[in-house]
Amino acid sequence: MGLSDLQQDTLSETAAPESREKHGQPRVSVLVATYMGHQRIQRCLESLAAQTLAPSDFEIVVVQNGPPCPTPALVKRFGEAHPNLQIRVVEINAGGLGNARNVGLQAIRGEFVTYVDDDDWVSPRYLEALVQRTAPGVIPVAPIEDIAESGGHGSGTFDTYYSRIVLAHAGKVVSPPDLIPAMSINGGKLLPTDLARSLAYDTSLRSGEDWIYLLNLYSRRPFDFAVLGLDDGAIYHRVCRDGSLGRQDGGYDFMITQRLECMKAIEQIDTSDSRVAHLAKAFTAAQASRINSYLAAHPEDHPRVVADVVKIGVKRPRWRAINRGLARDLALLYLFPPRLDTSALVAARRLRERGLVTDVISQNLEGLRSHDSSSLAVANAVVGSHVVLDDDPGVPLTPAIFGSWQSVLSYVEKSMAAVDRIQAERGPYRSVYSRAMAVHSHYAAAILKLRQPEIRWIAEFSDPMRFDSNGLERAHIVGSGWLADEVREALSGAGVDLPAEIPLFSTAEYLAYALADEIVFTNQNQMDVMMNYCEYPQLKERARSRCRIEVHPTLPERFYHRMNAGQPATVGKVNIAYFGVFYRSRGLDVVLDAIRGLPLAVRDSMRLHVFVDDPEKFRATLIAEEVADVVVAHGFLGYLKFLNATTKFDVLLVNDAVTRDHHSVNPYLPSKLADYLGSGTPIWAIYEPGSVLSAIKTEYRSEVGDARGAAEVLRHIVSVGHKEVAR
Repeated sequence: MGLSDLQQDTLSETAAPESREKHGQPRVSVLVATYMGHQRIQRCLESLAAQTLAPSDFEIVVVQNGPPCPTPALVKRFGEAHPNLQIRVVEINAGGLGNARNVGLQAIRGEFVTYVDDDDWVSPRYLEALVQRTAPGVIPVAPIEDIAESGGHGSGTFDTYYSRIVLAHAGKVVSPPDLIPAMSINGGKLLPTDLARSLAYDTSLRSGEDWIYLLNLYSRRPFDFAVLGLDDGAIYHRVCRDGSLGRQDGGYDFMITQRLECMKAIEQIDTSDSRVAHLAKAFTAAQASRINSYLAAHPEDHPRVVADVVKIGVKRPRWRAINRGLARDLALLYLFPPRLDTSALVAARRLRERGLVTDVISQNLEGLRSHDSSSLAVANAVVGSHVVLDDDPGVPLTPAIFGSWQSVLSYVEKSMAAVDRIQAERGPYRSVYSRAMAVHSHYAAAILKLRQPEIRWIAEFSDPMRFDSNGLERAHIVGSGWLADEVREALSGAGVDLPAEIPLFSTAEYLAYALADEIVFTNQNQMDVMMNYCEYPQLKERARSRCRIEVHPTLPERFYHRMNAGQPATVGKVNIAYFGVFYRSRGLDVVLDAIRGLPLAVRDSMRLHVFVDDPEKFRATLIAEEVADVVVAHGFLGYLKFLNATTKFDVLLVNDAVTRDHHSVNPYLPSKLADYLGSGTPIWAIYEPGSVLSAIKTEYRSEVGDARGAAEVLRHIVSVGHKEVAR
């Protein structure tokens, strides 16, 4: 917003007698914004009266903002006592530094403008030296001396972060990205008035408006800094007083709310220029660092910060910087974003649901799982450090890695080394969370629990581990070595007599039952099945005393609109969508059978969109099944695009795994159901009787294997869909 767009406040203007008639247009305008400053502005005015620059070459404009006070009368008397000065007072009703500067910029007449706060002062050669360094596209920058509120002349210091960096460039012309501190303060600079007037200060900001203003100016018209040294005689003396913006009390409002407001303001700046982007990144990092320092002293406020990020509308908070060093809890998760994996995404949602800043140690599965950077958004608000372990050269990166003892051993050894490094620096963790299907997570957590018995272990099971979805026992074996020895010893102490060849997957269950402080199942059937096939009564008893059911978390609605999936649905048709991987126990055969039996008019009115890992292969299947005219194959989407896509269809299809031939009850609940439930889109559940899915109320329902029932659902969906289109 330019200054011409501002709404005018009620204002009045006074000047020393004959000051306007006595002088022509000044070269420099000194803008002094003040709020109830009558007890501190005198020293500022005296320093301006003592300038070596000719009085005809500069003016002083004092903007008094806020309620009536003695300041205007004081300035008027000062002007009368210094008739050679051009000095004016502008009075406005509204308070706020940004508002005062906006009004002041409209009132000034000089070719250049410099800002001096009412409690600061400048050296005698200040204006003259700045003017001498003006040049097209260059802003002169003077050194700043910081002075304690109780101090005076000679009591200040240049030994500050700002001054050390600025003075190191004395005598040079420097680009702002190479002199970032100079972009943080408006004081000590001489700006062309036309540039300064091209943009209004953001009056909604209560702090940080200086560098937001300068960054905005730089994005519109890039400039360089001409840095003056101490020998140039231009010194800005800045008083650091209690209550000033630079020395606030460190409370939540200043350290969190105002920092988030600044982050949002930065996001609205055009950063297409890489130099502007560099500065914006640095400024955002500075805000994140302040938030981090507050949270280090007040960790209990972290959930409030997460909520305020959403409330204020910050789109790209620097969570890694905000959370740096805050974690007192750990997650050992072989699978974790940015890898596109169902178990990884559920684990991320679980961490977000817990709301504790947590360090994560995961595995680099490059080549085995797709990279999906959007999935990081699920848990980044609560992730502290994220250590991603690389594979050993001798461990082949294939699907078989999930049952490989060597890969388990590698993950355990490397994750324990990482834990040791972190704890040596920051102290012991309070808790460790692990989630399996991948057994690596539970083995690593068990070893950490054995080494640190005081740590609280939360072990979550996504599915039964001992048996696969077809009811076949997984035959993978634990190898030899120190890890196998420790596992055997730990379970022996819990009354478990392992066979000579230790089963890899069931032993991961035993370790959690024997050592974990909390055991999490995602549904009651899963817990019942796993408890029933456990051969050790003492483990079952201990596990039941520590277990709980936690359904898969559903993300808030805003996550469904963070990334646009485009228009995957077919215009003019009733659109059903299925997302997922096909297994022998879970596929779409019954739906394809139902489609083949539908009347042509019904078939032509609908489209079934299937999102799979190999759409080309699936298209060949559709042609062979004679349903390619109705079923559309798509590739997998990144997670946030998947969430958005679920909002764009008429119906979402979810189906049970078929388990009746090998489980007494169905222990599986598709995790994508939790994602569907947050979409607001009607759901069609194809369920196995007695399953968890069968007990969940959905808009459409049919049984697994029932092609006739599926056809009836399709007819109903098309009928309802046509009515909606007609409306």
